[in-house]
Amino acid sequence: MKRIAPLIISFVFIAVTFLAGCSDGEVDRGEELKEVYQTAKSSLSETFPEDECEYAQVSEFLTNWAESGGVEVEKDAKHYTILRNPTRGGSSKDTTVLQCSVRTDKIRSDLNTLSMGLACLLGPDKHDSIRLIVTEENDGRMIGAEKVPADYLKCSDFINLNGSSDYALYVSGCLTSRATITSSAERTAPKYANAYKIELEFNKYANPYKFNKKDNYPDPINTVGNLLAGCMSSGRLFEIASFDSKGKEGYLPYNVSAVVVIDSNNIEGFQKKFDSSYSTIEKRFDKLDQEFTYTMEETDMPSDVLSGSAASELVSLMYTLNTGICDQDEETGLIYAASYLKSIHSKGKVTVKVDMRTRDTERIQDLQESYETTSGLCNMKYKDTEVHPVWTSSDDSELADYFSQIVPLPEGESNIMLQACALDIFSAKKPGLNAISYCFVKDSTKSSIKNIINYMDKSRP
Repeated sequence: MKRIAPLIISFVFIAVTFLAGCSDGEVDRGEELKEVYQTAKSSLSETFPEDECEYAQVSEFLTNWAESGGVEVEKDAKHYTILRNPTRGGSSKDTTVLQCSVRTDKIRSDLNTLSMGLACLLGPDKHDSIRLIVTEENDGRMIGAEKVPADYLKCSDFINLNGSSDYALYVSGCLTSRATITSSAERTAPKYANAYKIELEFNKYANPYKFNKKDNYPDPINTVGNLLAGCMSSGRLFEIASFDSKGKEGYLPYNVSAVVVIDSNNIEGFQKKFDSSYSTIEKRFDKLDQEFTYTMEETDMPSDVLSGSAASELVSLMYTLNTGICDQDEETGLIYAASYLKSIHSKGKVTVKVDMRTRDTERIQDLQESYETTSGLCNMKYKDTEVHPVWTSSDDSELADYFSQIVPLPEGESNIMLQACALDIFSAKKPGLNAISYCFVKDSTKSSIKNIINYMDKSRP
């Protein structure tokens, strides 16, 4: 990229100057780094004039800046870059990790966050080792976070930087548990002669815990399950041969299919129910501005189908399971509990998995009890995993306490994060990671830099 070299000169000059720290101790370090932030932002804005880019362009910018400015390029990979500022007046054993994601399909929205990370990487006058991990996100997939090796997550403090429309601090992810619901699913020869495959497919990396209109994808298993339940409750005669999903860990299933065998006199009625379901889903995806495929097409006749009782129990489960937003404050809109259908498989036995998240122990216990009761009523077996936070800050560290005093919790809000984020992935790789997510609005970026620099300052009392 020819733009980078001329644009980075002034930035490098500032970086080199401020990497050395204040000479007389009278100049405010936070004020100094505001200039680094502003220069970085201007340079990045000119380097990335369009929303879409390749991560290789981001990598080139970062490595050029680091190598010219005296910062170590610790690791440069296809989907992430790691920069390091060695210890200066601090402990060689401790490391503070700063991390930010850049969406290569919406890069300009993340330049503010990246600029903040670059400024904070230069650190206070005295600091432990500081590492900046920049990760790629594309079309919803947190691919950079997935690829970062666990060794680079070793640290005393981990601060996830997140540009946001709201100023907030999160000290923990939600409590989570996964339920597994199973039945023996007896099979028999089909009674009817018309086989159809219903299939819904969309983005492979849809976040299941984003509920705003711009990001709220429909639960695909629930969509097909509700279609089958609606057909059964309205007297349509059909059998279920299979009901299966495909998905990636941490995201909504991206493909759900069901093979049904329909009575000849009920094909038209079933098709009308499908058309109604399609219309509803089409409106949802129009709001998302995303592509999808949802079809009902003839297919090969299966050799067997679920028995009548097994099919009824499965459809009943789909109809009665309460997923999506399960508990929400009507006044503030704060979501306390949510879940989604993680997967469904019908080979050998029917297995349905439900992923759940809540902001407190009582509510996750309520969800578990509700799902266990529903499973029993549908003559299916139930078990769940131990409840644990998706990620959290450490009680033995001052990290969360320090920033909690700086970023007061607004009334009606929570410092526990519901939605999935890169910290979910990092914490799974590095159990016990002491982390916070620091969300800041554009107008507060400069004060946020000062807050982070002050925390990392080894000379503060």
